[in-house]
Amino acid sequence: MLFRDVVKSAHSLVSQDNVIVDRGCYVARNLARVDRIGETILEAVSSSTPLKLVAIGPLLKYIGAMSPQYSITVQPVREFGPSRGVYGYVDIRKNSAAIVYSGALNFCWERFTVTKELMHLYIRFSFGDKSIDDVDLGAANVLSDALASRSVTISENAMLSDEAAALYMAFEVLFPWSLRTQYNRMLDLGATNMQIAKAFMIPVNFIEFFRHNESKAESYFQLSERINSDVAAQK
Repeated sequence: MLFRDVVKSAHSLVSQDNVIVDRGCYVARNLARVDRIGETILEAVSSSTPLKLVAIGPLLKYIGAMSPQYSITVQPVREFGPSRGVYGYVDIRKNSAAIVYSGALNFCWERFTVTKELMHLYIRFSFGDKSIDDVDLGAANVLSDALASRSVTISENAMLSDEAAALYMAFEVLFPWSLRTQYNRMLDLGATNMQIAKAFMIPVNFIEFFRHNESKAESYFQLSERINSDVAAQK
């Protein structure tokens, strides 16, 4: 899958009805899993316009409707976790697809991991019958390599592995171009990486990765911005 197709697919997914929700309502519905965030920086950003973020439920419903013969479930388990190099996987059977993730993850990592595995299903349903390992032991390596190197130079026509495509697509979905004005407002107010990550409810590692690449020519940041802008202009 080409990197450009990854960004375009994420842009389209986030454009579906009910995917972008009010952050306050989302937190209220998930109080059992999410601590209330009362930091001044978030209150300042949302004082004029409520903060928004991406909800996973509508995405799961939309992707499930693409191949209704599959019953998609999401379930946490305790048998594995980051310390063993596995965050989650997709178990696909004849009429079902189970997204399994580590119950040891915090809420932000849980959101990201479930979304990444959901993107594997989207790729399969949209681009053909791709093979998905029951447990993709390469997932942690792709993730750790991308975050550790931080500086990632990639071309829009680069061919990505299924694992890398799902990883980047999940990031593009949970940190969508349509909400990056909110990100820019937070930067103007001096927000830290952790405050931004909490606002979008994604792992702070990805905000660090994104910000590290902002000023580099043809970096992930620059390429993502350009492709998203092109897609928006064509609508």
